[in-house]
Amino acid sequence: MSEVREEYTRENYPTSGKKYNGERAVISLTSWKARINTVSKTLYSLIKQCPGFHIVLVLSEEEFPQKEKELPENLMVFVENELIELLWAKLNLKPHKKYFYTMQKYRNVPIITCDDDVIILKNFADILYKSYLANPNFIHAGRCHEIILLNHKIQSYKKWIFNQKNYNKPSHKLFATGVGGVLYPPNILNITDADIPLIKELLTVDDIFLKIKELTLNIKVNSVNLLDFKQYFYDISNKNGLWLNNLNGKSLNDFYIKKFNHLFINL
Repeated sequence: MSEVREEYTRENYPTSGKKYNGERAVISLTSWKARINTVSKTLYSLIKQCPGFHIVLVLSEEEFPQKEKELPENLMVFVENELIELLWAKLNLKPHKKYFYTMQKYRNVPIITCDDDVIILKNFADILYKSYLANPNFIHAGRCHEIILLNHKIQSYKKWIFNQKNYNKPSHKLFATGVGGVLYPPNILNITDADIPLIKELLTVDDIFLKIKELTLNIKVNSVNLLDFKQYFYDISNKNGLWLNNLNGKSLNDFYIKKFNHLFINL
């Protein structure tokens, strides 16, 4: 266990590019081989539409063992001109990379997660940040689903109320979806190395892991409700997103939600 802790000492994270300079929040995202050639489009739109935020891109040393030497020029231009921070992760936690390493390095700063397969059309980060200032004890999400239960049993993911816009207060029943951007107040989830075993179990369903952490710590989610979602984000995923994963023809979300049903029964 001591080796794991040494590996994840935040001061040891290899970084390059921009240094944090007291910005009001950090926007964190990750990417991988299948999208490394298009993530520059997301980064450019973030820089253009969300000024005043520190942008961190987390990549895996396992996927890119030669680090910067393997990255496309259209990405490295942002690093070399110190427009973004590039943070290297030693362990490939797949989609969890977008929050795990950044939350450990910046424990005193709000973290806003963003997907790497969208182009940002409006300043969603500013809206999330203002919502956080008004309610600093909750997680703030640009898009939420409402979790539906029947007789203390969680219903199939497809039966939830997608893009719920009628909640006017924070709730445990709201399920933050990463695609709409999510703001986490400083160290609200207390992410540590102790979370790694469960993260590995839920490796491709980061939203589920984060919801489990929220319920365990009794943290509610606030729906910021970006209204017309398509006014803020333009999808460039080309159908290679993690949401397409299935297990024996069934949703991975359903498989893991049922496994942790005991955490949901009292919502």
